[in-house]
Amino acid sequence: MSTISTLPRFEPHMLPRSLVIDPPMTDEELEAFCARNDGVQVERTREGVIRMNPPTGGETSRANLEISSRLFIW
Repeated sequence: MSTISTLPRFEPHMLPRSLVIDPPMTDEELEAFCARNDGVQVERTREGVIRMNPPTGGETSRANLEISSRLFIW
């Protein structure tokens, strides 16, 4: 049974920062996982830990605007 078939599609609001799957995903499983979670930045570390970053949203945009505004005023 393939590991990827047991993994859910993550919604951005419930996205974990890291995911440890034992045994680690194969390259094909990782590719399918990435396709299933389109729009999410997915990376695999040397140790096999999957790191995920959700797409930025309104709060991140507001914070970036605040930083940019302060730098501009400075």
